[in-house]
Amino acid sequence: MIPFATDDEIRAAHDLLLPGKPYFEDDKIEVIRSNESRDIKACPGSGKTTVLLAKLSILSNRMPFTDNSGVCVLTHTNVAIDEIKARFGGKAYLLFSYPNFCGTIQSFVDKFLTIPWFNSFNSHPLVTVDDERAFTIIRSLDRKSVV
Repeated sequence: MIPFATDDEIRAAHDLLLPGKPYFEDDKIEVIRSNESRDIKACPGSGKTTVLLAKLSILSNRMPFTDNSGVCVLTHTNVAIDEIKARFGGKAYLLFSYPNFCGTIQSFVDKFLTIPWFNSFNSHPLVTVDDERAFTIIRSLDRKSVV
């Protein structure tokens, strides 16, 4: 199998993410080189996020892709998204621009499923999903149906 990254690409990712710090350990390099799906289990602070960011850095240096495809990064919270923005600095725009998507699972569902579905039959287009506003509207509808 062809490795995902070259030594030079891994070194450039290290210099971006960990300037002045020790180089990646062998097990991390193995994961960065991997071109297949991996299930990484390790304790907090072991470098899982940094390894993911290294792979994203390598991908961002290859953008735009010749086939116009993009990268989709889904997280549970905005913490990881904020980490990408902070660690990539000015290069973060590459990952946050079309055709890529970096965001929470909820923001992905809202943008690509909920809002298009709602707009497919509603004459007043929905732009964003706001839980607090939605619950207020639902509660007011419940009161009206009781009356």
